[in-house]
Amino acid sequence: MFKGSKKYDSLWLTEWFENHATDIDVTTSGLGTFIEFKCSKADYNQIKDILIDTMNNPEFSEKEIELAKQEAQARYERSISDAGSQHRDFRNSVLYAGTREAISAKERLDNILKLSREDLLELHKKYFNTNHTIITFFGDLNSDEAISKATEIQAKIPKRKIIGEKKSLQFVIENKTAINEYPFEQVNVDINLPAPKIDDEDYYAMKVIHNILSGSRGRIFQSTRGENNLSYFAYPTFGSSKDYGFFRMTSQTSIDKKDELVN
Repeated sequence: MFKGSKKYDSLWLTEWFENHATDIDVTTSGLGTFIEFKCSKADYNQIKDILIDTMNNPEFSEKEIELAKQEAQARYERSISDAGSQHRDFRNSVLYAGTREAISAKERLDNILKLSREDLLELHKKYFNTNHTIITFFGDLNSDEAISKATEIQAKIPKRKIIGEKKSLQFVIENKTAINEYPFEQVNVDINLPAPKIDDEDYYAMKVIHNILSGSRGRIFQSTRGENNLSYFAYPTFGSSKDYGFFRMTSQTSIDKKDELVN
Protein backbone atom coordinates (compact mmCIF):
# COMPACT_ATOMS: atom_id res chain seq x y z
CA MET A 1 0.00 0.00 0.00
CA PHE A 2 2.76 2.45 0.92
CA LYS A 3 4.72 1.96 -2.31
CA GLY A 4 2.74 4.50 -4.30
CA SER A 5 -0.68 6.16 -4.44
CA LYS A 6 -2.80 8.43 -6.59
CA LYS A 7 -1.03 11.52 -5.25
CA TYR A 8 2.44 10.12 -4.50
CA ASP A 9 4.30 7.91 -6.97
CA SER A 10 6.73 5.25 -5.75
CA LEU A 11 9.92 7.06 -6.82
CA TRP A 12 8.90 10.25 -5.02
CA LEU A 13 8.05 8.29 -1.86
CA THR A 14 11.37 6.40 -1.96
CA GLU A 15 13.38 9.60 -2.30
CA TRP A 16 11.36 11.44 0.35
CA PHE A 17 11.79 8.68 2.95
CA GLU A 18 15.51 8.44 2.17
CA ASN A 19 15.93 12.19 2.70
CA HIS A 20 14.00 12.37 5.98
CA ALA A 21 14.36 10.64 9.33
CA THR A 22 11.02 8.96 8.72
CA ASP A 23 9.81 5.38 8.74
CA ILE A 24 6.53 3.49 8.20
CA ASP A 25 6.07 -0.10 9.33
CA VAL A 26 2.95 -2.19 8.63
CA THR A 27 2.05 -5.56 10.17
CA THR A 28 -1.18 -7.51 10.11
CA SER A 29 -2.49 -10.41 12.18
CA GLY A 30 -5.70 -11.87 13.50
CA LEU A 31 -5.86 -8.94 15.90
CA GLY A 32 -5.88 -6.31 13.17
CA THR A 33 -3.66 -4.14 11.00
CA PHE A 34 -0.97 -2.09 12.72
CA ILE A 35 0.54 0.98 11.01
CA GLU A 36 3.41 2.59 12.89
CA PHE A 37 5.33 5.66 11.80
CA LYS A 38 7.97 7.93 13.25
CA CYS A 39 9.03 11.33 11.96
CA SER A 40 10.20 14.75 13.04
CA LYS A 41 7.53 17.22 14.07
CA ALA A 42 8.34 19.32 11.01
CA ASP A 43 7.56 16.37 8.71
CA TYR A 44 4.32 15.34 10.39
CA ASN A 45 1.89 17.10 8.02
CA GLN A 46 3.61 15.54 5.02
CA ILE A 47 3.59 12.01 6.39
CA LYS A 48 -0.02 12.47 7.50
CA ASP A 49 -0.99 13.30 3.90
CA ILE A 50 1.03 10.30 2.63
CA LEU A 51 -0.72 7.98 5.08
CA ILE A 52 -4.20 9.21 4.22
CA ASP A 53 -3.68 9.07 0.45
CA THR A 54 -2.00 5.68 0.42
CA MET A 55 -4.67 4.17 2.67
CA ASN A 56 -7.47 5.48 0.44
CA ASN A 57 -5.90 5.49 -3.04
CA PRO A 58 -3.12 2.90 -3.30
CA GLU A 59 -1.65 2.50 -6.77
CA PHE A 60 -0.38 -1.10 -6.61
CA SER A 61 1.78 -0.51 -9.67
CA GLU A 62 2.88 -3.53 -11.69
CA LYS A 63 6.51 -2.66 -10.99
CA GLU A 64 6.02 -2.62 -7.22
CA ILE A 65 3.99 -5.83 -7.32
CA GLU A 66 6.78 -7.57 -9.21
CA LEU A 67 9.40 -6.30 -6.72
CA ALA A 68 7.23 -7.48 -3.81
CA LYS A 69 6.88 -10.92 -5.40
CA GLN A 70 10.65 -11.15 -5.92
CA GLU A 71 11.16 -10.23 -2.26
CA ALA A 72 8.67 -12.89 -1.16
CA GLN A 73 10.38 -15.49 -3.35
CA ALA A 74 13.82 -14.61 -1.95
CA ARG A 75 12.50 -14.68 1.63
CA TYR A 76 11.06 -18.16 1.06
CA GLU A 77 14.27 -19.48 -0.51
CA ARG A 78 16.27 -18.25 2.49
CA SER A 79 13.80 -19.96 4.83
CA ILE A 80 14.49 -23.35 3.24
CA SER A 81 17.90 -23.43 4.92
CA ASP A 82 16.54 -22.23 8.27
CA ALA A 83 15.61 -24.87 10.84
CA GLY A 84 13.24 -22.56 12.69
CA SER A 85 11.23 -21.82 9.54
CA GLN A 86 10.92 -25.50 8.70
CA HIS A 87 9.85 -26.21 12.26
CA ARG A 88 7.12 -23.54 12.18
CA ASP A 89 5.64 -25.14 9.08
CA PHE A 90 5.58 -28.49 10.82
CA ARG A 91 4.15 -27.07 14.06
CA ASN A 92 1.32 -25.36 12.20
CA SER A 93 0.52 -28.53 10.27
CA VAL A 94 0.12 -30.40 13.58
CA LEU A 95 -1.70 -27.75 15.63
CA TYR A 96 -4.02 -26.51 12.88
CA ALA A 97 -4.45 -29.59 10.69
CA GLY A 98 -7.24 -29.15 8.16
CA THR A 99 -7.55 -25.36 8.66
CA ARG A 100 -6.16 -22.36 6.81
CA GLU A 101 -3.66 -21.78 9.64
CA ALA A 102 -1.91 -24.99 8.57
CA ILE A 103 -0.82 -23.45 5.25
CA SER A 104 2.88 -23.92 4.57
CA ALA A 105 5.36 -21.20 3.61
CA LYS A 106 5.47 -22.63 0.08
CA GLU A 107 1.68 -22.56 -0.25
CA ARG A 108 1.64 -19.00 1.08
CA LEU A 109 4.28 -17.99 -1.46
CA ASP A 110 2.30 -19.61 -4.30
CA ASN A 111 -0.76 -17.58 -3.31
CA ILE A 112 1.27 -14.36 -3.31
CA LEU A 113 2.77 -15.08 -6.73
CA LYS A 114 -0.72 -15.56 -8.21
CA LEU A 115 -1.97 -12.11 -7.15
CA SER A 116 -2.62 -9.52 -9.86
CA ARG A 117 -3.03 -5.77 -9.57
CA GLU A 118 -6.80 -6.22 -9.96
CA ASP A 119 -6.78 -8.76 -7.10
CA LEU A 120 -4.99 -6.32 -4.80
CA LEU A 121 -7.33 -3.45 -5.63
CA GLU A 122 -10.32 -5.69 -4.93
CA LEU A 123 -8.83 -7.01 -1.68
CA HIS A 124 -8.04 -3.47 -0.53
CA LYS A 125 -11.57 -2.30 -1.26
CA LYS A 126 -13.10 -5.32 0.46
CA TYR A 127 -10.92 -5.68 3.54
CA PHE A 128 -9.01 -2.47 4.29
CA ASN A 129 -11.89 -0.99 6.26
CA THR A 130 -12.66 -0.46 9.90
CA ASN A 131 -15.36 0.35 12.39
CA HIS A 132 -12.90 0.43 15.29
CA THR A 133 -9.57 2.25 15.37
CA ILE A 134 -7.04 3.02 18.10
CA ILE A 135 -4.63 5.86 17.31
CA THR A 136 -1.85 6.79 19.71
CA PHE A 137 0.85 9.47 19.58
CA PHE A 138 4.12 9.61 21.49
CA GLY A 139 6.40 12.62 21.31
CA ASP A 140 6.65 16.39 21.54
CA LEU A 141 2.95 17.22 21.81
CA ASN A 142 0.36 17.59 24.52
CA SER A 143 -2.87 15.63 25.00
CA ASP A 144 -5.09 18.10 23.12
CA GLU A 145 -2.73 18.09 20.12
CA ALA A 146 -2.64 14.29 20.11
CA ILE A 147 -6.44 14.07 20.19
CA SER A 148 -6.74 16.59 17.35
CA LYS A 149 -4.24 14.77 15.14
CA ALA A 150 -5.77 11.37 15.89
CA THR A 151 -9.28 12.62 15.15
CA GLU A 152 -8.16 14.04 11.80
CA ILE A 153 -6.61 10.74 10.69
CA GLN A 154 -9.46 8.64 12.04
CA ALA A 155 -12.01 10.64 10.05
CA LYS A 156 -10.23 9.77 6.79
CA ILE A 157 -9.61 6.05 7.25
CA PRO A 158 -11.80 3.87 4.94
CA LYS A 159 -14.97 2.80 6.75
CA ARG A 160 -16.85 0.70 4.23
CA LYS A 161 -18.53 -2.42 5.59
CA ILE A 162 -16.42 -5.56 5.39
CA ILE A 163 -18.34 -8.24 3.50
CA GLY A 164 -17.04 -11.61 4.55
CA GLU A 165 -17.29 -14.34 7.13
CA LYS A 166 -15.12 -13.93 10.22
CA LYS A 167 -13.20 -17.11 10.99
CA SER A 168 -11.64 -17.50 14.43
CA LEU A 169 -8.43 -19.41 15.05
CA GLN A 170 -9.10 -23.05 15.88
CA PHE A 171 -6.54 -24.09 18.48
CA VAL A 172 -7.01 -27.65 19.69
CA ILE A 173 -4.32 -28.87 22.11
CA GLU A 174 -4.10 -32.65 22.43
CA ASN A 175 -2.12 -34.66 24.93
CA LYS A 176 0.49 -35.92 22.50
CA THR A 177 4.03 -35.40 21.23
CA ALA A 178 4.81 -34.84 17.55
CA ILE A 179 8.36 -35.18 16.21
CA ASN A 180 9.63 -33.72 12.96
CA GLU A 181 12.93 -34.98 11.52
CA TYR A 182 14.83 -32.68 9.17
CA PRO A 183 18.46 -32.35 8.00
CA PHE A 184 19.49 -29.63 10.47
CA GLU A 185 21.71 -29.80 13.50
CA GLN A 186 19.44 -27.58 15.60
CA VAL A 187 16.55 -29.11 17.51
CA ASN A 188 13.52 -26.83 17.82
CA VAL A 189 11.17 -27.46 20.73
CA ASP A 190 7.65 -26.14 21.31
CA ILE A 191 5.54 -27.07 24.31
CA ASN A 192 1.91 -25.99 23.81
CA LEU A 193 -0.58 -25.72 26.65
CA PRO A 194 -4.17 -24.50 26.95
CA ALA A 195 -4.51 -21.09 28.61
CA PRO A 196 -7.26 -18.68 29.70
CA LYS A 197 -9.33 -16.85 27.10
CA ILE A 198 -9.32 -13.07 27.23
CA ASP A 199 -12.54 -12.91 29.27
CA ASP A 200 -11.68 -15.78 31.68
CA GLU A 201 -11.14 -14.91 35.33
CA ASP A 202 -7.56 -16.22 35.24
CA TYR A 203 -6.54 -14.09 32.23
CA TYR A 204 -4.62 -11.49 34.23
CA ALA A 205 -2.96 -14.15 36.38
CA MET A 206 -1.70 -15.71 33.15
CA LYS A 207 -0.41 -12.30 32.00
CA VAL A 208 1.61 -12.01 35.20
CA ILE A 209 3.04 -15.52 34.74
CA HIS A 210 3.96 -14.70 31.15
CA ASN A 211 5.74 -11.50 32.19
CA ILE A 212 7.73 -13.33 34.89
CA LEU A 213 8.88 -15.95 32.39
CA SER A 214 9.62 -13.56 29.48
CA GLY A 215 12.75 -11.76 28.31
CA SER A 216 16.49 -12.19 28.73
CA ARG A 217 16.03 -11.76 32.50
CA GLY A 218 12.95 -13.98 32.57
CA ARG A 219 12.79 -17.30 34.34
CA ILE A 220 12.70 -19.51 31.23
CA PHE A 221 15.75 -18.00 29.54
CA GLN A 222 17.70 -17.79 32.79
CA SER A 223 17.01 -21.39 33.76
CA THR A 224 17.53 -23.04 30.37
CA ARG A 225 20.45 -21.01 29.04
CA GLY A 226 21.84 -18.96 31.91
CA GLU A 227 21.99 -21.60 34.66
CA ASN A 228 21.95 -24.97 32.88
CA ASN A 229 23.42 -24.23 29.42
CA LEU A 230 20.70 -26.27 27.71
CA SER A 231 19.46 -23.95 24.95
CA TYR A 232 20.45 -21.36 22.39
CA PHE A 233 17.35 -19.39 23.31
CA ALA A 234 14.02 -19.92 25.09
CA TYR A 235 10.92 -17.77 25.41
CA PRO A 236 7.19 -18.03 26.17
CA THR A 237 4.19 -16.89 24.11
CA PHE A 238 0.72 -16.23 25.51
CA GLY A 239 -2.06 -15.86 22.94
CA SER A 240 -5.62 -15.11 23.94
CA SER A 241 -8.90 -13.92 22.46
CA LYS A 242 -12.59 -14.46 23.13
CA ASP A 243 -12.37 -17.69 21.15
CA TYR A 244 -9.15 -19.35 22.31
CA GLY A 245 -6.20 -19.21 24.69
CA PHE A 246 -2.80 -20.90 24.48
CA PHE A 247 0.57 -20.76 26.19
CA ARG A 248 3.67 -21.87 24.28
CA MET A 249 7.28 -22.33 25.37
CA THR A 250 9.70 -22.19 22.43
CA SER A 251 13.37 -23.11 22.46
CA GLN A 252 16.22 -24.35 20.31
CA THR A 253 19.02 -26.68 21.36
CA SER A 254 21.31 -29.51 20.20
CA ILE A 255 20.30 -33.16 19.79
CA ASP A 256 22.24 -34.29 22.87
CA LYS A 257 20.48 -31.78 25.15
CA LYS A 258 16.94 -32.11 23.78
CA ASP A 259 15.51 -34.52 26.37
CA GLU A 260 16.97 -32.66 29.34
CA LEU A 261 15.69 -29.35 27.98
CA VAL A 262 12.17 -30.73 27.56
CA ASN A 263 12.23 -32.11 31.10
